[in-house]
Amino acid sequence: MPMIGRDRPTWLKRSVALIRLAVGVLPIMAAVVMLPAPAFSQPPVSITQCGKIDKPGLYELDSDLVVSQPSAGDCVVITAANVALNLNHFDVLGATSAVGVHVMKTAARAVIEGSGSTIQTFGVGIQIDAPDALADNFTVLSNTDAGVLLNHVQQANLSNFYSIGNKNDGVRITGGGFNVLQMPTIQRNGRFGVWAENSSHNAVGNFIVQDNSLAGIYVGCSPAGPHGLCPRGLTAASDYNYMFSGVAGIFSSGVQQYGVAIDHGDSFNRVVNVVAQQNLEFDLLDLNSDCGSNYWFAEEEFGEVEPQNCIN
Repeated sequence: MPMIGRDRPTWLKRSVALIRLAVGVLPIMAAVVMLPAPAFSQPPVSITQCGKIDKPGLYELDSDLVVSQPSAGDCVVITAANVALNLNHFDVLGATSAVGVHVMKTAARAVIEGSGSTIQTFGVGIQIDAPDALADNFTVLSNTDAGVLLNHVQQANLSNFYSIGNKNDGVRITGGGFNVLQMPTIQRNGRFGVWAENSSHNAVGNFIVQDNSLAGIYVGCSPAGPHGLCPRGLTAASDYNYMFSGVAGIFSSGVQQYGVAIDHGDSFNRVVNVVAQQNLEFDLLDLNSDCGSNYWFAEEEFGEVEPQNCIN
């Protein structure tokens, strides 16, 4: 599919080539390290239809996977630990509110190599419930909830991917920590580009978040965004998240209320070296008095910010 809004400011291009090289080989190296020895001697297992992966090893798609029945459920379900799945340039297409590729709690250390593949028109494109997952080079498009859902997981690493036109969120991190999003392009989602919900110690770097209706990146607990009410009983804050070296704004004729927003009660978050312009409300927003213990520093370019005395 066409690359949407891929032109990056000159300051951001300087390190992209080296980072892309590093993250491009990371899943392959990880698969080699993590898979049991017997897996090395076997060719990848071919996948030509939706189903469950319940044994460790190497797998790859050999055709597009199409879910035509709304009641069909999740398409690719990984239940075994130490699985490496290559989407192999094929697409996963749904007509259901279920999940395109679902990494279950038992499937620790999964590796998903997107290889230019698209996962679209599910409820969630990729959902990860297990720790230590790696995924890169994929597109999640036009899903009815989120492109990617990191569901109460630790140490997932997602790199060089697109999440575009999903009804709610590009990426939602719910109750997780120590997850990393590297070089994502997240555009035209109906609510947030990235939502850190009840989640701490996550990092989003070298990002483009544009034209996401409420906010490019939101750290908080309200589905309605800054100033909204949190669901009853949700008390855990989102602390120690790190957003750096990215672009958060409006591209062409899009809509985005806030570039990067941190809600009240969320502390020790860091926003560094960000370009944020042309958002409709505020480009950078912290609802804590004098930014509380959050740290906003060395922003490259920005327009309207609040509070002005602690965002620079």
